Amino acid sequence: MCRLVARRNDTPHLVALQPQPEVVSDGVQTAPPGFHVIYLPFADDVRQLSLPAPRRATDEQIEAARAIVTKLRFKYAPEKIENPQLQKHWINIEALALNRPDVEEFTDYTAPDVERIRKNAGPLIEKFQELVYPEGYDPLAKSKPRAPAAKRPKLDPDAVDVRALALEKKVHTTTMPVLKAFLQDAGVSVSGLKKADLVQGRVWRQM
Repeated sequence: MCRLVARRNDTPHLVALQPQPEVVSDGVQTAPPGFHVIYLPFADDVRQLSLPAPRRATDEQIEAARAIVTKLRFKYAPEKIENPQLQKHWINIEALALNRPDVEEFTDYTAPDVERIRKNAGPLIEKFQELVYPEGYDPLAKSKPRAPAAKRPKLDPDAVDVRALALEKKVHTTTMPVLKAFLQDAGVSVSGLKKADLVQGRVWRQM
């Protein structure tokens, strides 16, 4: 079932209503009856995109990644890993209760053991990086900050022929301070005016 939905102060939407039956399990309603509202696109929303083909990993890269995963595989027992947030909470409470000046350090077992990973799979990781990253690329290196954009040099109002620009209808190409200085020298009031007002013809007709 399709219908046009329009709410107050909102754009109308074309939607599809998919019915859903009531689901009752052991006398308890687990899903109510009703409709799923599926928004449909208008014709203008459908576009044919020409996207570049995604790069696929080579067989050698896949095998290198599989070797790393196999080497770092271990038996996981969640009941043996303590919640670091709870451990920090209880250690802080213990320090306050016993009036200790320093808080006892604790080990977060949810964080990866980088030293152990490099010890067990260091050569495999280096081989994978050589296959995936370009030569000389360091994934851990910080990106260089972008150089600040060069500031435009300030124009000297006396060095700009504003009158010639006005005759060529190019007044909008100069800066606000230059326009203000030129018009004020010509006896035109520019108080409270924006640049759009300064480049209009009525301002120049006052000269």
